[in-house]
Amino acid sequence: MIVDDDRDIRVLLSTFLDKNGFVTVQASSVKEFLQLFAQEKFDLVLCDFILPEKNGFEILEKARTIDPACKVVIVTGYSDEQVISQMLDNGAFGYLSKPLDPKKLLKIVRAATS
Repeated sequence: MIVDDDRDIRVLLSTFLDKNGFVTVQASSVKEFLQLFAQEKFDLVLCDFILPEKNGFEILEKARTIDPACKVVIVTGYSDEQVISQMLDNGAFGYLSKPLDPKKLLKIVRAATS
């Protein structure tokens, strides 16, 4: 699942991952994420760190509470070492910095879903 309030980023990520053999679902908000997450099991959530209603920490917490087996990768435009460390300490599988590098994206998605 791709969670991002920016439609262009969601579409770009979804198209890229679909072309590389992954099946994606998009959520534009935390509310939509929670609805979809309650209905279906996901191997991976790629989540923007900054969302209008909540931040990546809260998405991570919700996902890990509902399905501890689901991996969460935070996508961030911030390279604050403390934030990255906190995300990893709280159970994030990893993080990706914007602008996204396609090779790094594929590497972390493959690692998270294998």
